[in-house]
Amino acid sequence: MQDHARRYRLRALMYAHLSAEPLQIQTLVSRLDDELDKDNDLSQALLPEVWNVARKAADLQGHAAERKKYLRILVLREVATGARQRIGLEPWGRMLVDYGGLTGELPFFTEWGARLGLSPEELLQGVAAVLDFTRRNRILLDRDGQIFSRIWQEGDREIANGYLPLFRGGPKGLKLQREPGDEAGRISQWIGSRPTSMMQTALKWGVHPADVPVFLRELWELVADQLQLITSVTLTGFKQRPLPGSQGAQQIDADRLLLRASRGLWRCQACHRAHLRPTPLSTCLAWRCTGTLVQETENPDNYDLMVLDGRFDMLRPREHSAQIPAADREELERLFKGDGDKVNTLVCTTT
Repeated sequence: MQDHARRYRLRALMYAHLSAEPLQIQTLVSRLDDELDKDNDLSQALLPEVWNVARKAADLQGHAAERKKYLRILVLREVATGARQRIGLEPWGRMLVDYGGLTGELPFFTEWGARLGLSPEELLQGVAAVLDFTRRNRILLDRDGQIFSRIWQEGDREIANGYLPLFRGGPKGLKLQREPGDEAGRISQWIGSRPTSMMQTALKWGVHPADVPVFLRELWELVADQLQLITSVTLTGFKQRPLPGSQGAQQIDADRLLLRASRGLWRCQACHRAHLRPTPLSTCLAWRCTGTLVQETENPDNYDLMVLDGRFDMLRPREHSAQIPAADREELERLFKGDGDKVNTLVCTTT
């Protein structure tokens, strides 16, 4: 109950800040950090892992450093929610990620848009949707903690402290085209000897089969070379050693993301996969799916959105059973009956 409630409240705090103005990841982290620094009760309720590592009264600077580190991890995990995950700001259609410098005025969008019979904005949204799917597949570079660029072990400090889960499969990277020796399970590619997801997407958007390699090379040059939204990274394993079969890997640079509040989703009518924005010709980006996207209106009775919009108080439950020492139970009772909100729910046995 505690974990469920605090994760909803953290997302509500993020959404409140993004509703005021679009923010970069580190700026959002700083805003959350300032807010929690001023409210110790809320900080203890939302970030118990940090308080277990460094008590504020005993180590003010250490606590502040741990709090900011953990908040950055939480925000980064929020922008890397899986495409099939249903809980989160993006799955709820309440957050959109923009990519620095990616605008419809760029020659790629005006020229290819004209060739495909699309407006520059339509093609731009499609490219951004591709980057969304890549980012939410955890192909994302965190320059500070490298949290999606290394293999984590149970003994690592972030894992032991409860800051991070053990991600399945390890880190992944991206290339325009894999090279001999690259591990297919570690490196995704846009162009291959066999059809890839990106090649299929280009065809769905109306690119002539003979022009697909040219289209994808020019798009890669735009996002990787010119705008540097996709940048080089070293994927590492045990003892921070580079992983074999991943040399030259690239990931989306988290520092180039701009987060903003939004409303709405587009859902495929065939596979039912949610998209965060419209795509050219309303095509679904899922592999081999021929469905079309339809904008989905928000359900006014959606529990997740009602919680996000602040129509409920946050549960702050504590156990009240014979397993809890009597003195601690009495303290919990005083907190529960008092004017504060530190404990507002008791999970009781016959005590």
